[in-house]
Amino acid sequence: MNLTFNTALIQGYKSPAQIARRLTEDWLARNMYCPICGAESIQTAEPNAPVKDYVCQNCRAQYELKSKKSTTARFMSSVVDGVYRTMIQRITSLDNPSFFFLHYDRYQVNNLIIVPRCFFIPDIIQKRKQLKETAARGVGGLQHSAG
Repeated sequence: MNLTFNTALIQGYKSPAQIARRLTEDWLARNMYCPICGAESIQTAEPNAPVKDYVCQNCRAQYELKSKKSTTARFMSSVVDGVYRTMIQRITSLDNPSFFFLHYDRYQVNNLIIVPRCFFIPDIIQKRKQLKETAARGVGGLQHSAG
C-alpha cells in the first residue's frame, strides 16, 4: 500500500482545508478495500451526501472519512464535524456509516483507524458551538484559484 498522497491533484488550490480534503479523499478511494465484505475497492459517494463519503458497491456499506494533520501517533479524544442534527440523524438511521479516522503529515498517511458503525450512538456526539452568521462556510464550490 502506498501511503503517499498524489500532490499533483492540488495544483492551484490555496485553502489548507481544501488541499487536505482533496488529498485524503483521493488516497482513501485509491487504497481502501471494504472492511465489511472484503471487496477490493470502495467508491466515492455522490457529492454532498450527508455523513457519507464512500460506498461499497458489493455490500452497500457506507463510510465517512475524518482526517487530521498530526505529527503524533496518538489519536485525539474528539473529532470536529459539521451539523449536529445531521450527524445524529445519520448515526441513528438504519444505514448509518462506519468511520475512517486518518492522520497525515508531510503528504502521507501516518495512521488509519476504522470504527464500525455500531459504536456510534447519540451519547458520544458532542454539540459544538453554532457558527456566527458572518462565519465563512465551505458552501458553493471549491476554494480554488485559476492557474
